[in-house]
Amino acid sequence: MVPVNRISLPLAAAFALLLLAGCGSEAPYVDETFTPGEAWSYHARDGEEASRVLILKVEKRGKLGVVVHVAVDGLTIANPRGGSATERTIPVISHIPMQRDALVQSVRERIDASAEVPPDWQRGYERWLGDYRERKGTIWKKPLAEVIQVIADGLLK
Repeated sequence: MVPVNRISLPLAAAFALLLLAGCGSEAPYVDETFTPGEAWSYHARDGEEASRVLILKVEKRGKLGVVVHVAVDGLTIANPRGGSATERTIPVISHIPMQRDALVQSVRERIDASAEVPPDWQRGYERWLGDYRERKGTIWKKPLAEVIQVIADGLLK
């Protein structure tokens, strides 16, 4: 019989607990280009050149790869349900899950390292995360201006 070191057993148990504590959660991901809190200019739709991309969260998600969750402000999307003049446009999309490579092709330059993000973005993220866990969540792989157009067109239907 091999003697068991009294110190190694508690250390092994602690290590096992640390490993188990991380199961089911995604490890933090650090991207070399995008950092949460940044604002970027991008190849925008005509008339929305002043709009900007806000980086909300960057993570690696299995087969989807690197997902960059963004918001876009400064938009002029027509709101068919808007009553007053201020309600006739939608100025912000608070959550869009983007494929990293598609976002890289869409952005032009970083314009702010600590931009204010929409306070309600996590609600959209949580909805997306639930869909992802049920294997229904996907990401946009088109240029951002095209994604915004698809969203705008969907509001008119």
